[in-house]
Amino acid sequence: LLAFEQLVYPLPMNDLSVPAIYQTIRDEPGDFTMLELPLGWRGSVVLQGKLDDKAQFYQTVHRKRLLGGITSRTPRFKFQYFLELPVINSLIALETGREIDEARLAQDRAAAPEVLRFFNIHYVNVHRALTDPAVLQYARDVFPLEEIYRDETRIVYRVALPPLKDQVVLSDETARLYFDDGWGRVQF
Repeated sequence: LLAFEQLVYPLPMNDLSVPAIYQTIRDEPGDFTMLELPLGWRGSVVLQGKLDDKAQFYQTVHRKRLLGGITSRTPRFKFQYFLELPVINSLIALETGREIDEARLAQDRAAAPEVLRFFNIHYVNVHRALTDPAVLQYARDVFPLEEIYRDETRIVYRVALPPLKDQVVLSDETARLYFDDGWGRVQF
């Protein structure tokens, strides 16, 4: 009876073959980040956004940083940090079924270059089945993307990174990127 209760049949199997594009990205020199869509964070008990569970497995091949992922015992203030960031908060809103208006879209277009530079995002990887079409359209509208790979599951874009700014303007919405917990908020 105990053996029958624990029986799993048929045995669940996953295809873990890694697309060749990840080897190409691995071979690109430098330490940079890949933005995975859907974008999300999962802690022990908290989920923010959505996740492609294979993304971290693929990271073992491309060996680059990921924005998002699964960790244990993530403090709530880390989730709050990402919720307050321009562009990132819009991605999370769209992934959870909310809408953003044209004013927010215009603000995000202005903020996107700084967000991309701050996180050093060189690639955007879209899992087509898990990513809402509104999220994909938003990414195409806001980020300077060039499609470099497509298969039945994924689309990978290279990001045209803008040049670095020489200063941080504390009154800009993007200044929030530089204020982690304990560093305070921008004062006006």
